[in-house]
Amino acid sequence: MADEWGLKGKVREKLRPIIGCEFGLEFPDAQKFGDLSTPFPLSQAKKKKRNPMEIAEQLKSRIQLPLFREVTATPPGYLNFRLSREYLYEQLVCYHKLDFGSKPRSGRVLIEFVSANPTGPINIVSGRAAALGDVLKRTFNFVGFDAHSEFYINDAGHQTDLFARSLLARVDQLTGKELNIPEDGYPGEYLIPIAEQYRRKYNETDLEKVKGFGISEILKQQKRTLSRFDVHFDHWVNESKMYEEKRVDQVIESLRPYLFEEDGALWFRAVDFGDEKSRVFRTKDDRYTYLVPDLAYHQFKFERGYDLLIDIWGPDHHGHIPKIRAGLKALGAEENRLLILIAQQVNLLSKSKKVAMSKRGGAFVTLDQLLDEIPRDVVRFFFLMRSPSQPLDFDIDLAKERSEKNPVYYVQYAHARICSILKFATGKGIDDWSNAKLSLLSQAEELNLIFEILKFPDIILAVVDKLEPQKLVYYLMGLATTFHKFYERHRVVGEDRTLSCARVFLVDVLRKIIGQGLSLLGVEAPEKM
Repeated sequence: MADEWGLKGKVREKLRPIIGCEFGLEFPDAQKFGDLSTPFPLSQAKKKKRNPMEIAEQLKSRIQLPLFREVTATPPGYLNFRLSREYLYEQLVCYHKLDFGSKPRSGRVLIEFVSANPTGPINIVSGRAAALGDVLKRTFNFVGFDAHSEFYINDAGHQTDLFARSLLARVDQLTGKELNIPEDGYPGEYLIPIAEQYRRKYNETDLEKVKGFGISEILKQQKRTLSRFDVHFDHWVNESKMYEEKRVDQVIESLRPYLFEEDGALWFRAVDFGDEKSRVFRTKDDRYTYLVPDLAYHQFKFERGYDLLIDIWGPDHHGHIPKIRAGLKALGAEENRLLILIAQQVNLLSKSKKVAMSKRGGAFVTLDQLLDEIPRDVVRFFFLMRSPSQPLDFDIDLAKERSEKNPVYYVQYAHARICSILKFATGKGIDDWSNAKLSLLSQAEELNLIFEILKFPDIILAVVDKLEPQKLVYYLMGLATTFHKFYERHRVVGEDRTLSCARVFLVDVLRKIIGQGLSLLGVEAPEKM
């Protein structure tokens, strides 16, 4: 039988026959409580109506495994484990081969993100969603899922009509007419080059032709921007397809028993399915609201046989969650298979002042503009430094720092320094460390580094299970700090060739882990800086 995934999984596998059921393991916050800990006795005390410390002591007496150096029971009812050095060395050898155990997850996953309206360049809020979605796809695939990415093109509806009329106003302006941007339209000057392209290609000013041309050009720009950001989608799905394939009509027919007319509009009794009130499906002017094609689109997702659907939405879509869930419940979909993640606002700080962003107002910061100023690696890393549920303050001054003050350079520098060490070791004749005597790694800084390395697969699993890529970001920053502390106190390649071999082995494993972690973030792992 293959080992379970990561340090927690492998230790849990050894303990399961003794404990007799599933239980959780955690890395304690305080080192005094050991390497791993479980509150299992506390949970059992409630069920068995016993003192949790008695249960902990009883289990402790039964655990006689060579992988543990020490097992302790601490109030109010925790079991704590310190791993033996031999076990740490054994696992380090596995990690050198990037063998973390059997993949812990399976199934097909669809992650939809960005899905910016094709009405303008991608702004930095959508850029944050792009980084989040892309890292989730990478990490989901890493732990065993078959994850796909999807971009939903909102090419139908009121906003694209406003965009078309705004673009037409720019086309007319080129012929000498007065600029007449519609109310709530898009006055940004980014439409001028598109209007010029349209005029070179067409003489007529048909609104539908202008709309189709404009949307096509914006989509080309968005795809170039995303490619520049190293974000690539497996699928692109058009909202207009939901109308063309009669999927919107099918939603209306399926929900007919829950629809009613009032004041000339068609309403959905969403309140019957957990929403706070009924929702408009079709307005007085016979126009479907965004909710209807969105339900059709989600039905289309479910039909494709995915085990899990993940939507990453912007901060202005939070109120849409109960609507879509109510509609899916009414349609009979397994809406518990849908996870919705809100990527909160990005506050771009320039000289301690916030930069205003408004696509319609014309004065906004695009992802391309940010990438013109700051390297892609830094932008991706910074976008991932906070939980998606928290607003992100993006410090441009810090992002432009090319020193260890900049957290991404701090991690990359650790990788580059290790590459330099390995090159130096090879020059000294140490070119094969595969059979290094790891028992010589006994200093506190060495053991701390080993243990931090061994956390890697569990961190990735936490990213996947909690949808929080920032856990990997801060793990890598902490790992770099642990390495620097080790490096400051111990010479890797010294006079003792056997010890040097062991330390070279250790930093080579670290190089692979940092490289793998940065790769999952979509960030380069440089060999020199």
